[in-house]
Amino acid sequence: MKASIEWLKEYSDIDVDVTTLGDILTMTGSKVETIDQLGNDIKNVVVGKILEIKKHPDADKLVVTKVDVGSEIIQIVTGAKNIKEGDIVPVAKDGADLPNGVKIKTGKLRGVDSCGMMCSIGELNLTLNDYPNQIEDGIMILDKSLEKDLGKDIVEVLELKEDIIDFEITSNRPDCLSIEGLGRETAISLNKPFKNPRKNLDELKIEDKKEIEGLKVDITAPDLCYRYIARVVKNVKIGPSPKWMVKRLKACGVRSINNIVDITNYVMLELGQPMHAFDINSIEGKHITVRRAKNGEKITTLDEQERILNEENLVIADENKAVAIAGVMGGLNSEIEETTKTVVFESAVFNGGSVRKTAKSVGLRTEASSRFEKGLSSENALRAVNRAVELVELLNAGEAVDGKLDVYPTKQKMNKIKLDVERINNLLGTKLSKQEMIDILEKLDIKVVDKDTVISPYFRMDLEFVADIAEEVRTFLWI
Repeated sequence: MKASIEWLKEYSDIDVDVTTLGDILTMTGSKVETIDQLGNDIKNVVVGKILEIKKHPDADKLVVTKVDVGSEIIQIVTGAKNIKEGDIVPVAKDGADLPNGVKIKTGKLRGVDSCGMMCSIGELNLTLNDYPNQIEDGIMILDKSLEKDLGKDIVEVLELKEDIIDFEITSNRPDCLSIEGLGRETAISLNKPFKNPRKNLDELKIEDKKEIEGLKVDITAPDLCYRYIARVVKNVKIGPSPKWMVKRLKACGVRSINNIVDITNYVMLELGQPMHAFDINSIEGKHITVRRAKNGEKITTLDEQERILNEENLVIADENKAVAIAGVMGGLNSEIEETTKTVVFESAVFNGGSVRKTAKSVGLRTEASSRFEKGLSSENALRAVNRAVELVELLNAGEAVDGKLDVYPTKQKMNKIKLDVERINNLLGTKLSKQEMIDILEKLDIKVVDKDTVISPYFRMDLEFVADIAEEVRTFLWI
């Protein structure tokens, strides 16, 4: 699980450098695999303005330019075809460092001095996904508004600097396959308050309905689907996501597609709950049924591969066909398209073992399946779908339809464990008082009621026994 420090700062005040933070989080159980410091490999690249373009005297395919880089005007020879006088461009000056170890030095091109290089998106380690209005085989043309920033560091101007930690998350901590979970661990590990920016999601009251926009939901396999929630958004405007969302998705290794699909991925990363979005017009009969697949039933998934299913697999289906492999991937027949106007957001919880077997049998392991197979909280599903709708309205991408369809046949039980102080001290070799243990547990959002009963929070389904409580106390004793 990758997490950007910038995103984690929404959940905790971080007052240490990224390396120190990685060491601290490893000590408290969130093992750090790698740390990437993006932007550190770009040096002496600034914002410039092309003042003049003239033909090269000895080369038909080259031009000689004069470029204002703030403190001086430099000459650059280039073969780029997409530039014109007045363009604002990134300029690698003499001595500049670029990603992949490239170093820029003053030299001559066909006998003419060239004191730097204008950069393409690729030379800055960017892609068309980051800047869809650019071209791959030409110079990156910056917005005219950046003329005020001539000579400024391109890393600062384009906000390219980002520290990213990649965590190895153990199978018993699916809550940490989210920025929220890692943010909570960060706050606790640094002995800081957990900010909980999504607290509003716990307080929302959305009315249950039997039908929304003609849509109905049924579950015929409650042993494999514990909860299925659907909310509807109408007057949808499909388009690109804002830069801040694209940047956060990229930091976590996810490619931006469009605003609606990006919202589902963003919520999965933020809250740890995989989601899916359907075009309501692709659901025949406007009736969603969560059922076992038929032996030999076929579905073409979003990766355009046909999958053959069996009755051990769970599918999301309309009245005539499967539209998704539950917990794994949606079907191509229900994908969000540019013409989509009404969207159904799905937030469900499936049996982890079933998802794992299905992913293996169809040869398709995804970000969603890797989370579901570890066992997710049914209580988090509602928070996630409400967050998705909130983001739709924040991005001005559509209008939320009142109410939700919430089929919840298998209620999540909160584990209750006796706070056995003597047993915990014996396991740890400590002499902690009950109050000292309670103080540690409360920092972890683990409640102690009736003096000696520990109730695990909805996101810590792994806490089942006294030994689990002892482990939590041990991990955070040093803080």
